[in-house]
Amino acid sequence: MAIHVYCPQCHTSNKLELKKCSNCGVPFGRDKKYRVCVSVKGRRTTRMVDNLTLAKEIESTYKSDIIREEPSVPM
Repeated sequence: MAIHVYCPQCHTSNKLELKKCSNCGVPFGRDKKYRVCVSVKGRRTTRMVDNLTLAKEIESTYKSDIIREEPSVPM
């Protein structure tokens, strides 16, 4: 399970604590996008969201749904 900051310039994922993209150097502003990646039992799911709170909620929902094998969050 992971939540990363998404760089719109070079389309890469970066660690949450970074202030700028590790690939292209573009600084992250207030309008950050987050990529939620969950991998359980060989199944991987990703989703883009606009805020960190929502990203954490989706991550926990994905994990529990994949464990129960009932995907309820639309992609």
